[in-house]
Amino acid sequence: MADLRTVADVRRMAVVLPEAHFDYAGFTRVGPAGERLRFDLDETAADDTTLERHLPPHVMADVTPGSVEGLFVRALGRGMATVERAGLWPDEQESSL
Repeated sequence: MADLRTVADVRRMAVVLPEAHFDYAGFTRVGPAGERLRFDLDETAADDTTLERHLPPHVMADVTPGSVEGLFVRALGRGMATVERAGLWPDEQESSL
């Protein structure tokens, strides 16, 4: 998961994690009727001005270990992120984990 601070960060992360879910980071945005607003922009199609108004988004994705970590770190920019790995580490081949 990552909190993204700039439009460029959003665009890079959308390429690295194309199936990821983007939402508002760290807080809930509330609409005029008190409803929770969802980050429903298509981050790959929205123009920079529109994305700028919705910063900072939060992105979260489940991926296969070893598939995108390097790309993820390079795409992060100035945001904050965590990489979580479930299971045993290092891998134990005899346990199939």
